[in-house]
Amino acid sequence: MAKSMVRTEPSIPVSRELTTGEFAVILSWYGAHCDAADAAKFFSAHLKDQQIEYTDASVQSFVTYAPTVGFLCRIVQRGGKIPASSSRWLDSKLSEFRTFQAPKKITENDRPKAQTPAKQTMTIQDRMKQQVSKCIGDLEGHIDTLILSEFKTTVSPLTTMRTHEIKGPQATQIINWFKRWRDEYRLAASSSDADFREAYSNFTKPQLNKLAAYCDQIMTDGLVLVKESMASRSPRQRKKRLPEQIVKSVQYQQSDEELKLTSVEPTQMVGAMAAWTYHCPTRTLTLHVADDASGLTFKGTTVMNASATQSVSKKLRKPADTLKEVLSGSKTIIKKLMGELTTKPTAYKNRMNKDTIIVRVHK
Repeated sequence: MAKSMVRTEPSIPVSRELTTGEFAVILSWYGAHCDAADAAKFFSAHLKDQQIEYTDASVQSFVTYAPTVGFLCRIVQRGGKIPASSSRWLDSKLSEFRTFQAPKKITENDRPKAQTPAKQTMTIQDRMKQQVSKCIGDLEGHIDTLILSEFKTTVSPLTTMRTHEIKGPQATQIINWFKRWRDEYRLAASSSDADFREAYSNFTKPQLNKLAAYCDQIMTDGLVLVKESMASRSPRQRKKRLPEQIVKSVQYQQSDEELKLTSVEPTQMVGAMAAWTYHCPTRTLTLHVADDASGLTFKGTTVMNASATQSVSKKLRKPADTLKEVLSGSKTIIKKLMGELTTKPTAYKNRMNKDTIIVRVHK
């Protein structure tokens, strides 16, 4: 094996199923000491035993984006009994390989005789895109490792990004990529839609939350690189806006005598992690949850930087009782109160007006 000449392969008990810890350690060893060429050899040997047709080109192309499949095949070839979830994952990859086609190599005979294409040089932008693509591929591989280890083994995203020499602008692209995945995992964990839940039926709600948390970690580590990049150059000096300047266009209702409510000042929402607002005419309660550590802010009368998956609006049947709970409850009401209300969620109301009261703010 290309990387493993200095050490022999780890021993594998064959009389019983591997424990989660044993499996994670063995899989990590192969990931650290073997390369794509080794993975291709392991995968080819397993395909031959399973009497599945293959070509060297198709195997090489397949393991390029999923080298873990080769390492799993090696463990199975050596008599290891891998956990059930990993066995199902391996079966799905074998099924996927049956219809996989390696990219066709263009030979000189395939090229038009009348045309000689100009030699193209890779630009700096092309190299940056290639770096981002490879890094995203490795980070998605870490998610596969997390799943295959029964959510016990995590790899540092920051170390991986530093290995690929990711800079601030590239880190922003990676953050945006995994933000979409994080939102989808959160939706899968909380959605009541049967079709959507079916798509993620092989994961439990705690497992989906762990996947979302790992995507959050990727985003957090990406922000570290963004901040380092900004610190390494002289940034354009921007005048910091005071909260009073940010909320100068915000309209709100100062109080409601019937409900005995007095609004919090809009400046308190700037930088807050969560806030509750109540629209009096429609009896609509809205929970605004910040999308990241920079907190909530305003653009005109619109609440900005709010999480699309966690912010929600609901109409109240008994406003006095619910608003009393909002005012007296601890911070845990952010997680449970909206879920306990039996009314259906309406479209998230992120715009304030003269009939909106700011009920409470969480810093």
